[in-house]
Amino acid sequence: EQEFFAGGILVHNCWRETLEPHGWLTESMKERIRLAVPKVMWDREYDLGEPNEGGKVFSRESLGRLFVATLGEFEGENGDELIFEEPIAGAWYGTGADWATEEDWTIIVTIRSDETPRRVVAWLRAGRIALAMCRKRFESRVNRYPGAAAHDANGIGGPIHQDLTVDAEGLTLRGRDRQDFFAAYLAAVDDGKIRGPMVKWAYEEHRDCRWGDLFGSGHPPDSVVAGAMAWRACENGSSEPEIY
Repeated sequence: EQEFFAGGILVHNCWRETLEPHGWLTESMKERIRLAVPKVMWDREYDLGEPNEGGKVFSRESLGRLFVATLGEFEGENGDELIFEEPIAGAWYGTGADWATEEDWTIIVTIRSDETPRRVVAWLRAGRIALAMCRKRFESRVNRYPGAAAHDANGIGGPIHQDLTVDAEGLTLRGRDRQDFFAAYLAAVDDGKIRGPMVKWAYEEHRDCRWGDLFGSGHPPDSVVAGAMAWRACENGSSEPEIY
């Protein structure tokens, strides 16, 4: 079985069984695929490592590249609107959101996407307030930091999407689309393509995120979903709202 991912062909059975000279997969193709996916996904899904639903997704090294204390340290308390960098004329941004339910939090993340590495420039954690207010705060962020936006359109995100006054991609993640979505964010974090200040609440959610939360039946942490949405917006900067 073959399918396309990150520009390469992934083999769901062990790659060794399809490697030349007995199969169709060349060594160079295998290496290109291996480098295109997060190490944890290669080890567990494509190299037939033993899946571990409870295994942590983000390595200590990758978290150190994502959350940089020398850029500032913040708690990320409820209601905190953290502006690390003011918008710059001519710059381009990607904003992502995950919406609160009764037990979760609305998280809004904005990443500057026109520089390398990309930088988290604004972050919000909000809960226990009206969803209409959360929607307005998302709209305000997107208007303030021009570029692209994406949000979780599952559940309450569907009605929110219908009321948005800004262009944003609404994603209802299921099956392979969900796996690819989180794998893209994990690869970006692994490769040090995103960096930002130390937001302790988000750091702890990323640190404690388990394999099963993203690629199994678990519940993805709110800050991970929002970060992945912002990364999606950076990578797929469409100005047309779209429901998947």
